[in-house]
Amino acid sequence: MLIPIAKYSFSVPANYRQFYLIDSLATGSTAAPDFWTTEAFHDRVATNHGIIGVRTESEFDVPLVIELYEAKPDVDDKGWDHITEASLQAGGGNLLIYGCPDEKVGYVALERGTYRVRVYYGNLDSVVGEDYGDTGKDHYKLSLWQEEALSPPIVLKRWAPQLKGRGRL
Repeated sequence: MLIPIAKYSFSVPANYRQFYLIDSLATGSTAAPDFWTTEAFHDRVATNHGIIGVRTESEFDVPLVIELYEAKPDVDDKGWDHITEASLQAGGGNLLIYGCPDEKVGYVALERGTYRVRVYYGNLDSVVGEDYGDTGKDHYKLSLWQEEALSPPIVLKRWAPQLKGRGRL
């Protein structure tokens, strides 16, 4: 089992149920028509030229832990509801963490290169209701490691809501 070489904790504003990871030299846009596609919405992760969007279940501040690894860590699916992966080109040396719509929360210094980002989504069923303004005890963890080339986003574990009629997935 790999141990992270660095670990960071943030509280991220998730207005509109999302937050972003943005390379400091990103050329993409969260407003691009191909960012939050139907597939990205259901997969809970969107990408666009140096940006990754993470769809949350709560609309307000959510806890986020970011762990950096020297190599690809094993998938830890116990206790996590949903797990996705996406690639990010880090050319600027800093990964900026932004709450939605545009609140900079902090940054993580990265070596320039291509990274794989595994997003863990926890306790999603704690958020009750379908209206904006819902909050719960959902939490998020990102594991990052360098990879050789960009690869498409994938879902490693898909969340099936426990409450019927929620309609958000």
